[in-house]
Amino acid sequence: MRKIHFIFGVLLICFACSGHEYIDEFEKEIINDTTCTNRDDSLNHHNDSIDKQKNDTSSASTGDSIVERVRSFSVLGNSISTYSGYIPSGYANYYTASKLDVKDTWWMQLSSKDDLELASNASWSASFVTNKTGENANSFFTSENRIKALSAKGIPNIIFVLGGTNDWGKSTGYLGDYPSENHFDLTTFRGAYSYLVVQLKNKYPKASIICCSILPRKQSRTQKNSLGVTQQDIDESIKYICNYYNTYFMDMSICGLEKNINKYTIDGLHPNKEGMKIIADYIYHQMKEKNM
Repeated sequence: MRKIHFIFGVLLICFACSGHEYIDEFEKEIINDTTCTNRDDSLNHHNDSIDKQKNDTSSASTGDSIVERVRSFSVLGNSISTYSGYIPSGYANYYTASKLDVKDTWWMQLSSKDDLELASNASWSASFVTNKTGENANSFFTSENRIKALSAKGIPNIIFVLGGTNDWGKSTGYLGDYPSENHFDLTTFRGAYSYLVVQLKNKYPKASIICCSILPRKQSRTQKNSLGVTQQDIDESIKYICNYYNTYFMDMSICGLEKNINKYTIDGLHPNKEGMKIIADYIYHQMKEKNM
């Protein structure tokens, strides 16, 4: 009898131990499953947060790009940048519908880009940077009225300056010295151009000023005019002044017109439709490349 009780007791103990082990393993599985589930939920929540942050960042970037995407620009140039009806009344003009469609001008092509739009054009045909005589003062690049006209349709974000070719072609004035102590000799090219840049910076402190070198023309850049000045001399002067006053210089001597000046111009100086496209594409590419 005692033997039977002993055997029965042993069986109960074994069953209890075995059941306890089964319960422990089952509990472990439940715990592990719960932990994994929580861990997965946590990971999914984390991933959702990252995706949301990415979307938020993307939206913010998109929003910023939309706000800053379109910039207005104004033009201060000579005949190459004029067009009848698109410059202030009384300004001398060269381009008309008989020579070119307005949509084919370099500045209108630039305005057709998604991120740029034309504000005002204050160009004047046959105008000089150098004010040698002081006569007809409004035609000079340094004219207060012309500088003011750049904001006729709102303050521009960018100002393009394209001048110097008439100063060279007409031998208007000597290069002169670079200004010192804010003394500007407007009868010299360097004095007048420096004064122009200073006035533009003072009038439009938030605008990016892009000063372009002389556009290619049929005469060689190293050919001297009657004053012994070359186009290259003028271009180097513009570049020096830009560096000194911390403005942008754009070298137009290699824009593409020089490859076949007769093909891309009307008369060896004024660009035709093809020439205008070359100028617009080059300027736009340079702005992107140099983050202007």
